[in-house]
Amino acid sequence: MPRSAGIGTASAVLAAMLACAPPAGRRPDALRARSMRVEFERSGGFGGLRRVCTVDEGTLPPDAARQLRDLVHGARFFDLPAEIRASQPGADRFRYRLTVDDGERRHTVELDEAAAPDGVWPLVDWLSRRATPTPLAGEPPRSP
Repeated sequence: MPRSAGIGTASAVLAAMLACAPPAGRRPDALRARSMRVEFERSGGFGGLRRVCTVDEGTLPPDAARQLRDLVHGARFFDLPAEIRASQPGADRFRYRLTVDDGERRHTVELDEAAAPDGVWPLVDWLSRRATPTPLAGEPPRSP
């Protein structure tokens, strides 16, 4: 076989490999986490109770997992700034901290109740229904 044919074949193989490579900054499927994980904390409000939950998409029924992904997407979560503060502080308002890890990106947003964008509320409400109270620092655990 002529030497130029070998180079052409090698070039074709290299081009095919590059076409299948993941985009820059993305992990290949084999290394990507298989499910989205969302950490949620609500603090403040009257009484200062703290509620938290962690939701792993892989543990949810398929419909709930799809709903979680849709809510994160609808909130444009990865486009939100890390902090969303109210222009005026207010007594007894809630403060939220959400962290979403979709296997490719991890982003945390801290937001004040009075400043939360409309698109975030469906996600916050969905997570709030799953959150459970946690004792405040120095407070003994409450019995159920």
